[in-house]
Amino acid sequence: MKNQLFALLLMFLFWNVQIEAKCNCHLDQIAEEDRIILETFFRDLLFSNGFAFTLFGDKPISINEYDIDKSKLFSNSSVGYETWNKYSSLLPNSNYLFIFHENKISCLFEITLINKSAVQKVVIQNKDKFLDVLGPEVSSDKLISLIVDNGSLWNTPLKDRDDLIGILLGYGRKNAELFQKRSELGLRKAGIKKSRTKPSPGYRSVKEELKAITTTLRPFDQSERSALFLMRLPGFVADSYSDETIDLKRKYTEQRKQITELFSKGRVLEIVLEQLCSSDE
Repeated sequence: MKNQLFALLLMFLFWNVQIEAKCNCHLDQIAEEDRIILETFFRDLLFSNGFAFTLFGDKPISINEYDIDKSKLFSNSSVGYETWNKYSSLLPNSNYLFIFHENKISCLFEITLINKSAVQKVVIQNKDKFLDVLGPEVSSDKLISLIVDNGSLWNTPLKDRDDLIGILLGYGRKNAELFQKRSELGLRKAGIKKSRTKPSPGYRSVKEELKAITTTLRPFDQSERSALFLMRLPGFVADSYSDETIDLKRKYTEQRKQITELFSKGRVLEIVLEQLCSSDE
């Protein structure tokens, strides 16, 4: 029994040494001044913009747009992004994928983080819906390739499908479907052809249905900003009383707790690099 415990202890120590060596190997190749820039970059991206739920949880995709010259994410300049770009080749092709895309029309810079295993899971679970856009050969690899090739989720055939985008962003299927319905009904005012002109069964008019959906969809995280929390829960609208939303809130709250504990001792850059280098387990 003692020999078995000793063997397990050795295995545990060896595993930790491997992780530490892998992380330190990357850090050794990053200049000290660049580490400070990257730490600021990841701290703002993960905690102020919710990307931590994709990197350390199971939120499939996180996306946000920034003014590269004004956003705090880039230390008020493009230096932060340029620094990240300089060292991104150090990270192997793992379970996580960063995509940086410049929107020349809006003059904004879009960052997408993809959790490949989480995307695969939701695509399989909602295959019937993704068939409409991706065809019979639907797969997470095909979807991710579309995003990579086009630089942005908004440049793919999914751009007009708020339900599919909502699922990929971790908002839940039913919440995403409600948002899609609201979009279709709301487009009627603008005279767009893709709008719906007839209400769903149980409603007397489009106006009545739109009002009901708008009333139902409330902010997912209605808590006030607090120093007690490292970050807020993901930001989207949802049916607060549905089982789906209750389960999502429970899940994201637990993930936030775990992420907060993970970063409680600092070492932001080391922890992030370790996670980016890891494969899905």
